[in-house]
Amino acid sequence: VTVIENGCLDARHLVLGSDFVCGMNSILLMDACLLKKPVISYQPNLQISDPLPANLNGWSCAVRERATLESALEAELFDQKSKIFRQGLLKHMRISGGAAARIVKLLENLSPPPSYPNC
Repeated sequence: VTVIENGCLDARHLVLGSDFVCGMNSILLMDACLLKKPVISYQPNLQISDPLPANLNGWSCAVRERATLESALEAELFDQKSKIFRQGLLKHMRISGGAAARIVKLLENLSPPPSYPNC
């Protein structure tokens, strides 16, 4: 196991070269899921509902207690059943696309701004 903590490296390149990603709630974890990498989202003592969509959809594994972090890491790294299950979820992940078109449609449906004299 190699842990890389150099802030000078491009994080997405590190994800592409990794077999597994572990972190807290960040866009990089979502990127890792979209890049089809196994992910553990460590949320120690999270007191609110989980904000990470990847955890809610099962694309990543949410761990909320320090006591269960080690077993979750071992499962993701060494348990073949966990690997196969998570890879299956990632393989069937659907990304709808078309976000820009939906935003344009939303903007077109907004009320026109008020007109100001001399503008």
